[in-house]
Amino acid sequence: MTSVLWLRRDLRRRDHPALLAARDAAGDGELVVAFVVDPRLWEGGGAVRRAWLAATLGATDTAFDGALTLLHGDPRRVVPDLAARVGAGSVHVSRETTPAGRRRDDVVSARLAEARVDWVETGTPYAVGPGLVVNGTGEPYKVFTPFSRAWRAHGWPDPAPTPRTLPLRRLRNDADATGAVRAALAAPDLPDLPPAGEEAALARWRAFRDGALPAYGDDRNRPDVDGTSRLSPYLKLGVLHPRTLLADLAGQRGRGVATYENELAWREFYADVLWRTPRSAWHDLRPELAGLRYDEPADAIVMNEVLYYLPNPLTAVRHHARSLSTDGVMIISVFAHAWATRRLLRKIADQLDQIQIEQVESGHLAWSIAVYRPRRS
Repeated sequence: MTSVLWLRRDLRRRDHPALLAARDAAGDGELVVAFVVDPRLWEGGGAVRRAWLAATLGATDTAFDGALTLLHGDPRRVVPDLAARVGAGSVHVSRETTPAGRRRDDVVSARLAEARVDWVETGTPYAVGPGLVVNGTGEPYKVFTPFSRAWRAHGWPDPAPTPRTLPLRRLRNDADATGAVRAALAAPDLPDLPPAGEEAALARWRAFRDGALPAYGDDRNRPDVDGTSRLSPYLKLGVLHPRTLLADLAGQRGRGVATYENELAWREFYADVLWRTPRSAWHDLRPELAGLRYDEPADAIVMNEVLYYLPNPLTAVRHHARSLSTDGVMIISVFAHAWATRRLLRKIADQLDQIQIEQVESGHLAWSIAVYRPRRS
């Protein structure tokens, strides 16, 4: 029997429970590993995000011995069509936890059920699946500190074993998917991206664990020190599972370790909140805060390396600049050595008055920190 593993936020081969479930379901049959390039999400991500995902897909294809199938289109149609084309008895995924992802998966699973194809969810992108951490009365937490204590007390399973061999079936990639990936990697003015893939992510983790981790509690807030893990891009796409990191930290003590575990717990806390209260993606979690107005304009707005990820950064700058007081300033930090970011700062200077710019360096990394003020008419 053929099984399908549909990858989403889990672009790896190690510590992958859904992969093991798909392999076991295939038995003496074949396993198809697929990723769907959804044009709605792909085009809305911005050039840097597309390039990073494209590079990660290339590394994932290598991890699966060149057998990652790239498809293009709406997954609600594409995944059931794939299952029918290969005669799959089951489609396997890591359980989605975001509101949009859950709605999409509900449609896919219903269409598969009509075709008598099993929909199997195994694991999540989190150490503890959203919805599992509750207080003594069975209610969810709305405050981080008690959540983090209960999260640690709940615990998490050991990392899943890595399969040595897989009965992989190779299929032809969709031309539109291949074209989108190639175009993303060839986009102009891209900044230098981290090396992609599991091996690079693990190497970065080990370097941090064996180097900067003990001082992480203090150094993570210092721009003059290379004191952070820089694992966010890998965790975002599931190239590393947080359970893998937590297993490495088991038995270790110290402020740096505790602080890093707390940073992972923050990811899990918001995933839990979003799982239980999907409307919190767009509205206040506490209803009493709805409609809260600020009486005074802001004296300062800080954008710390967020502009890369916005499809229209200049629009965002203009929008937030309107919230500044008469003498208010906007402080923007970007990586210094990329042509695209230098060009972005120049474009912002065409919209706002640049009153100061400095460069801060840490090892081989450097940031440009610019201060702007709205132009007075």
